[in-house]
Amino acid sequence: MKNIKPNPSSSLRRRYFSGLFLIAVIGLLSLVFSRLFVSGSENFGRVINIAGRQRMLSQKIVKEALLMDDCSDSTIIDKKGERLRETITLFEESNKALIKRDGSMELYGENSATIDSLFKEMNPYYNFLIDSVKTILETASKAKVDTARINILQRAILLNQSDFLKYMDEITFQYDREAHSKVEQTKKIQLILFGVLMLSLLLIFAFIFFPFDKRLNEYFHKLDESMVILKEQATFDEITGVYNKKSGLILLNQIFERSRRDQKLFTIMFSDIDGLKAVNDKYGHLEGDDFIKSYAALLKKNLRPYDFCIRYGGDEFITVISSPENVARTIIRRIENSIADFNNFTVKEWKISHSYGVEEYTPMKADSLEKMLERADKKMYEVKKVKNILRS
Repeated sequence: MKNIKPNPSSSLRRRYFSGLFLIAVIGLLSLVFSRLFVSGSENFGRVINIAGRQRMLSQKIVKEALLMDDCSDSTIIDKKGERLRETITLFEESNKALIKRDGSMELYGENSATIDSLFKEMNPYYNFLIDSVKTILETASKAKVDTARINILQRAILLNQSDFLKYMDEITFQYDREAHSKVEQTKKIQLILFGVLMLSLLLIFAFIFFPFDKRLNEYFHKLDESMVILKEQATFDEITGVYNKKSGLILLNQIFERSRRDQKLFTIMFSDIDGLKAVNDKYGHLEGDDFIKSYAALLKKNLRPYDFCIRYGGDEFITVISSPENVARTIIRRIENSIADFNNFTVKEWKISHSYGVEEYTPMKADSLEKMLERADKKMYEVKKVKNILRS
């Protein structure tokens, strides 16, 4: 009796689904381990923000407490007292939320032993600040105000403030260090899980898909071609939505060559956002991204359908206006007005400003696109240099 070989398609199907099942299990385990590991770090951002706010609130409390010695007008002192009570209430609630982490103010998890120890060490200075301010409020609310006692308490609060701020700074920095440590540990775990996943994929390929090597090679060859096409189609900057440097310069070069051929004029504005580094340093890179995005939106808002923007660098943009310079200046004025309106009505703590140089393409200066960009960049740099001199 002849040996009958199993149906190869059936074997392939079993191996295929076995491989997929193994990949799914490894992927699920990776997700579960990652989620378990990082679950305690989800609130670090909010914790750090509230800890930083505590520092600012303490300074606000001291400032408002120092204004309580002018008791000549009871109506004014009542308003000052009401503001101070509101601030001290928020201050106490935030301190309680940071210590207990019981879900109030959306703070969850547990503090480390180091954080708990710092809070305990800071507690006398915290209680002194709270008690002193409440005593000032009580004294100021009496019919006959003891100004001398208020002044003594104000001086004591000022002496206490530096010690309180020292501990509050250390607590905030400790939160930040712990968050950074958690991120680094998570990266290591993810790297290990990634290595396990890649090893599993290699084993699956060797023992499941190897008999069909030719078909897989054809598939991956087509996939590589598709990735190249997708990469070439990635023409827009991820943050701003305007053209990225590579695709934008390709388009700009086409316009330059067409203008040289047809003797048509166009104008570029080479601009640089002022103060991006300061925004990043003070408010963080996420806010810096929003800063860049807001500026790009103001540029796009004022352009016509056949004009466009290019994000040339981190804070540098090229705005291409398909008109002579006199028309382009009108559009640039609209951009300036939009920036002014944004700064007047924004709730952001930062303001947008930019420095720019304008260069018009003319047949007289049709040397090269690179030279045209250099001239615009030089004009922009001169404007920025003047601004820096004026600020200094």
